[in-house]
Amino acid sequence: YVFSSWTESGVSVSTSPSYTFNVQGDRTLVVNFVPVGAAKSISTISSPVDGGITSGDGAYALNASATVSATANPGYKFSKWLVNGVSVSTTRNYTFTVTGNRVLVAKFKPVYAVSVSAAPPEGGDVEADPAYELNEIARLKAKPNAGWSFVDWTQNGVTVSTATNFQFTVTGSRTLVGNFAFGNLVKVIPLPANAGSVAGGGVYPTGDPVFLEAVAYPGYAFVDWTEGAASVSIDPFFTIMSDVNHELVANFVAQPSLVSALGVGGIVTISWPAAASDWVLQESPDIDPAGWMNSTRTVTVVGNQKQVTISTPTGAAFFRLIRP
Repeated sequence: YVFSSWTESGVSVSTSPSYTFNVQGDRTLVVNFVPVGAAKSISTISSPVDGGITSGDGAYALNASATVSATANPGYKFSKWLVNGVSVSTTRNYTFTVTGNRVLVAKFKPVYAVSVSAAPPEGGDVEADPAYELNEIARLKAKPNAGWSFVDWTQNGVTVSTATNFQFTVTGSRTLVGNFAFGNLVKVIPLPANAGSVAGGGVYPTGDPVFLEAVAYPGYAFVDWTEGAASVSIDPFFTIMSDVNHELVANFVAQPSLVSALGVGGIVTISWPAAASDWVLQESPDIDPAGWMNSTRTVTVVGNQKQVTISTPTGAAFFRLIRP
């Protein structure tokens, strides 16, 4: 025999061997079986077993039309129907012609929730699909309302991105907050990123002055501030007005090495890369900032190095390279 259906008062209430319902009163149900020779058995299984529920099991006449259905449980999504390990459909509701006994496996995949919210809610809107498969690319969008600026995405209070359109590979469930602030966004970026630090970026009310600062790390020198393709200041301490959103880049350049060497007869040689054409040699009798002046000594090129030779050195002298 094979299972056929559950009936109540002669009316079929389920064609699944496992019938689940909410108890709202007394019920009398009949489980119906039919001889194997009179019908074909269609059975469904969930994989994994807690991935979802299936229906459509039962006894069907030969060449009859059968429909099996799969419903994913929370944390899973339906993937495909398998027969003997071979995919026969990627449709959750699969209809086919009964040609014999079949065992169908509903394959479910785990999914991870990506929850997003806006802070404050009146600052703008945030968007993301609610669930993703493992290693799927999640795409988040932030849209500030008029007068507001997007600041960043945070997770547990930690900034994970400042991009309005943020993408990442899903490795688990995440809860992210899109943060907005009222005013104009002033974004500052060091370039190269490891060459120096910048300060002063943020969201400011319209009309407020914004004080920016760029500090070069050892081995680098500040060049200028640029916005778009235009240079807007060569002063590392730069002030702009908060009138619209701004994105400024603090540009740094690697400092060429300056080397001194003591030669035969007490000759001192100061050398630096010849390719450093934008750099000027300065000297001072002491390290007082007011004492530095451009060197007037003769510069020669030897190989790939520029050189200044001091044949009769007396006293003390300090040398440095600057980029005007």
